[in-house]
Amino acid sequence: MGLLTFIHKVAALSQHGQLTEQLSQNRAKGLDNLEAGALLFTQKLNLPQTPDALARTVLLSQNLGEMVIGFLMFSKRIGIENATKKALLDDPFCNLHGCLYVTAVPLTDFARKCMNRIWNKERVDPADGSDAGFAAYYATLIAPFAVDAWIMLDELKKLGFCPKIDNRDHVKEGIKHVTRFLETAKNADPEFCSLLNEGIKHLSRTGIQAREKPDHRKSLLEQAHEELQQIAPRPGSVLEASLEPAKALIVSGYRRIAATQGCAPSTTVSDDKIIEVYSCVCQAFRDASKRRGEVIPAVLLNRIVLYFLQCQQNFPETFFDEHLRYEVEKYVAEGLRPDYQNELRLF
Repeated sequence: MGLLTFIHKVAALSQHGQLTEQLSQNRAKGLDNLEAGALLFTQKLNLPQTPDALARTVLLSQNLGEMVIGFLMFSKRIGIENATKKALLDDPFCNLHGCLYVTAVPLTDFARKCMNRIWNKERVDPADGSDAGFAAYYATLIAPFAVDAWIMLDELKKLGFCPKIDNRDHVKEGIKHVTRFLETAKNADPEFCSLLNEGIKHLSRTGIQAREKPDHRKSLLEQAHEELQQIAPRPGSVLEASLEPAKALIVSGYRRIAATQGCAPSTTVSDDKIIEVYSCVCQAFRDASKRRGEVIPAVLLNRIVLYFLQCQQNFPETFFDEHLRYEVEKYVAEGLRPDYQNELRLF
């Protein structure tokens, strides 16, 4: 453990101890857990002790339950403490519907920044992904009908960024809570309700796709590996001798590009893995090009493979599979993305 990490852990433990002690003192005043948590928010966020502000902190404490201290520490660490305070005091849903929603917006905004990087195929540090997962998790506690938070949680879970304490079914729980709000909320904004309904549809499609996906299905990279094994020439044969230079050129080409551009594949990625990704991606896009009645030049396939080498390096294999299928279908429907239309020569 590095010195800086050790200092941060000591500071976090100290802060947790102080908050726990303050919460215990609040309970000692004769308050129940809900009231003690609400008072803790008032104390730590320096909120006005007005009936309206106290009502909002009671709702916040009720929704967070045992996670009150965790949320206070997390919001301070990621720098949204002041934004949360303002959102809580200004949250119009409290007066309109007796619940909180805008209070969770700083959390969903924070999580969305990470999701945008993922959707834009940029590298995401695991620590950032974990923080995004916790932000979306707390958002669903504060505003259970925040459908965007449920959608992000579901995607983050597939990438391995979901908090370990969260073992909920994000599709089912999200649909349940959003539907409940739509059925019970009076005079809700029609445009807002429309967005919630769109979110339900998205979650429903996600759930259907998950149910239709066989658990035993091999990943695309596993399939590519097996196919390469099946067509591999006999060791020592003339065919093997003729194919090895081609593989070496492919590997050395991507190694050279990685060294000059600071991208994937890193030195931790094996030569065999590079060939697997190359074979898998090229085959997928070649098959798709036949459906469009066209041929993708090799120099463009090289570019597409480079993108997926980065994807394979940064994300779990399940994400690689899903994203490759998505990109292939997008190509079939719309043609190659502009990012893929830049030539890349390996030799």
